[in-house]
Formats: sequence, structure tokens, C-alpha cells
Amino acid sequence: VCELLVEKFDEFYATLDLVDEDGPKAQKILMRLKLEILDTVLDALRTQVDAERTLYDFGCTLQFAAVKDGRYIAGHVGDGVIAAIYQRGLRRTVEVLSHPENGGGPNITFFITDHNAKDHLRLSHGECHQLEGILMMSDGPEEVLYDAVGGMHQNTQKLFDNFAGVPRAQYAANLERFLSRTVARQSYDDLSLNLLYLETVDAASVKEEYAEELLEGVTQAGQLKRVSQYAYYLDPTLQGGEPIDLSFLRS
Repeated sequence: VCELLVEKFDEFYATLDLVDEDGPKAQKILMRLKLEILDTVLDALRTQVDAERTLYDFGCTLQFAAVKDGRYIAGHVGDGVIAAIYQRGLRRTVEVLSHPENGGGPNITFFITDHNAKDHLRLSHGECHQLEGILMMSDGPEEVLYDAVGGMHQNTQKLFDNFAGVPRAQYAANLERFLSRTVARQSYDDLSLNLLYLETVDAASVKEEYAEELLEGVTQAGQLKRVSQYAYYLDPTLQGGEPIDLSFLRS
């Protein structure tokens, strides 16, 4: 889904803008978009099916989010929560973008392999000029950080503050400590947590260790793709192109 969004963000956003106008035609367009997303996921899963594993063995919930040029797209099937942190003037707030959907009980939900998954794929989009980050979580952290009436726990903001600008090893240690010492004590469910943090710090103030880690393995032009006016997509697993000087990314 991430690769699909990198390729088709603008097309998907325009489609979602179009279906804001209610009516049968708009709903057909929206359904085609949902099916394209789900088919992409299911086609990838089918490559893993063998004599011992059916497609339904890969049943899971789905969450995704993408940001480009002050706009976002988010999608959700099943339980768990998608939340976002905003800078509202001098005040930072964490707001729910997508609530959990349970099928009649706390441990019952919907999977992408369900025959009616298209009816449970919820898509949202909009402008996000004040957006600082997006937080996606499974139902384990949901039990600790989310309340259906009150929204996100006030300490959720610390997740962004504690993970911002830290090297990968420290990030992993922070995440493991939070999940094992805080969440696991209150929840017996699966503990998945994903943070998208939009750092806007001055490149000159970024620690050298952090900058080197961000650019690690990126040496060729084919590994770098501009995806918006403000952002580049780096993928060290790709190959091809002339050697590239990345010093411009630090300016």
C-alpha cells in the first residue's frame, strides 16, 4: 500500500475529493478505489500462499497513511486507532483520525481477507498544514492510549516527543521499553505501533550520527526520488543510476 500511495497519491487524493459529493456515481468511484487498494494487498499475499497456508491464514487488519504537500490520505480496516498530532497555534493536540471498528465485541474485528472487506475500508483525506505526525496502533496500545468517549490519552504526545530525532537503535529501545513496560502491563493483545513524524528542524542542527543513519546506503541516483516540494523518498534497496552527492539534503 505504501508503494501504491507513493505512485498514485495525487490520483487518489483527486478521487477522494470527487467522491465528497454524495450520489450513486460518487459511491461507484469510491468503491473502485477501495477495490484497487485491497486487490494490491491481496495480490501480494497470494504470492505467499502454498500447500500449508491459505489466503485466510494471512488475515489481518490494515492501517496506512501518507502525507504530501500539506495533504494526507489515511485508510483503515478493523480495530486499532489512527491518530495525528497537530500544532494548533501555541498548543499541540493529538486527535483521532480513524476510530476502531469491532464486529460486536472487543476481540472481534474485520480483516482484509474477509469477503466484505471493501465495506469496512474507511478512507479519509484532507489538508494538514498544521500536522506534525501520525500514529497508527493495533488494539493492544489502543486499550491503553484510546478511549471511545475521551479520545487519545493526554500522554500520547510524549510518544512523538520521545522518538523525535533519535538514532535507530535508540528509537527501537524506546519503543520496546514503552510497549513492554507500559502497554503490556495493561493489555494482553498484540502490541503494534507505528509513528510517522514530520520533522521540520534546521538541517544544521541535526546530529551528524542521525544524518548519516538517514542517508545510510543511498549512493546512487536511482535510490532517490522527489515526492513533493519538501520531501524525497530514499530507498537503499534499489539499484541504478550514477553516483550521487547527497550533501544538498543537509542544506
